[in-house]
Amino acid sequence: SDLRSKKVRGYDPVGSIFRPVMTRWALILLGIRTHVLMPSMSGVTLTLLLALLAAPSAALLAAPQSPHAPTLQLRGGVGGVDPVVVAKIATGLEMAHSSFTVLAPEKAGEAYGLQGMSALTTWIVEGIGMQNLARAVFAANMLRGCALPRAMAWSLVPQLVGNLQDVLQDKTTKCNVGREGLYAGILLDSGVAFLCFSGAATAETAIKAHVGWSSFSALLMMAAPRAARGWGVPDASATDVVFIRALGWEMAAYAATVFAALQSGNAVLSVGVGSAVSFLSHFESLFFSRGPQKIGAELGLQIAWLAISAAVSVFTICTPSCDFMNDVFGRR
Repeated sequence: SDLRSKKVRGYDPVGSIFRPVMTRWALILLGIRTHVLMPSMSGVTLTLLLALLAAPSAALLAAPQSPHAPTLQLRGGVGGVDPVVVAKIATGLEMAHSSFTVLAPEKAGEAYGLQGMSALTTWIVEGIGMQNLARAVFAANMLRGCALPRAMAWSLVPQLVGNLQDVLQDKTTKCNVGREGLYAGILLDSGVAFLCFSGAATAETAIKAHVGWSSFSALLMMAAPRAARGWGVPDASATDVVFIRALGWEMAAYAATVFAALQSGNAVLSVGVGSAVSFLSHFESLFFSRGPQKIGAELGLQIAWLAISAAVSVFTICTPSCDFMNDVFGRR
């Protein structure tokens, strides 16, 4: 269509308003949280850094195009529902939900009926929220027409800030967890973010490596969460094991979202693929491993997210112009 061709050439009729507003608000909220929890000079410094990152820049406003510039499905979806609108609403919900989880993991646990979570459980819940936030930030940037490497880089910023905060607050000692994984994550995320922000020729390779590593880690957490003792988490409780599996599923959803965008260049389809993995996560936990039931969590929100992720998957993947297998697995 004419609108789609204009979009590819760089014209974005919605972008002048939508732009990275959601991304900047997520970073601002993280900055406020950092300042509240760390009123020392280090906390103020991180807050100022986040404020600078959240501010619009010429590079962001330009939304540079590249071979990885995303496209949007602009033809009607199931029942005439616009898949672009569905993807944007879903991303907004994910942004709000993940921001709440990151800012107040204890309250997030209470919303699911869990009271008095341990320091380790709270940290894992926060990690789940951070992965969810990364996926939402990536999707928001892709939907506004941002080039894929830049969307990837921005999605890693919340995780980097969270990991740096964990180092400064000595979370590993407080939770009796090994530091190796935390430091490895900082090195990996910072390296990939640098290559993507700088527009390096190796950015695509770095993104693929990150997707591969995230997928491998996710599979380990999903398939063998009780092996957490071997990952430097010796005191994992039954509740922690349930959340470690959930963290693995969220990592898988993030990796699947990036992979789908990398393969297809389609922002809406990538949101749908991530939502499909999220649906599988809730379906598996509710009906197979039954983790929420075992730890006495309330099922209302779980069922709600199961329904939401299913609907988003259908309305964003099952479109007349989408050939899922070819778009996701038939390119590159």
